[in-house]
Amino acid sequence: LGTLGARDRFRLVAFGSAVREFRPGFTVATRDDVAEAGRFVESLAADGGTNIAGALRVALRPVADDSLARASRPVFVVFLTDGVPSVGERDPERIASEAEGALPRGARVLAVGVGADVNTFLLDRLAQAGRGTAEYVSPDGDVEVTMGATLRRIARPVLTD
Repeated sequence: LGTLGARDRFRLVAFGSAVREFRPGFTVATRDDVAEAGRFVESLAADGGTNIAGALRVALRPVADDSLARASRPVFVVFLTDGVPSVGERDPERIASEAEGALPRGARVLAVGVGADVNTFLLDRLAQAGRGTAEYVSPDGDVEVTMGATLRRIARPVLTD
């Protein structure tokens, strides 16, 4: 959230056993809205399962009245998870196929898996479908370093189109 600029827009989708959004649709990255989103993130707590399919379904759902669908604006999906699907659809191939079909045109998926219990097949597949990358943080690794590198890819792409 701290890397967002005033012209950026964002969505936050939290998932465990249930899936919930910070707000429906996109939010302009004003100082107040980013601060409120930070409080939303700080309030998150682990609640059991890992509903990856449900989270992707919500995150990739089109927002009909939003101008982000314009081709002039890049769309990035940063997908951060620490587990394997355990709630809802559990088949990695089905999850990846559904997500691939729902990806907005031109969107990029940057997947980040954290810990030892991550479905690397699924995250690699999502990154491939979204023409992005998949990074992994080992249990003794530094999430901030990996997320920093991922966010730099968004801010300063080496190649586009």
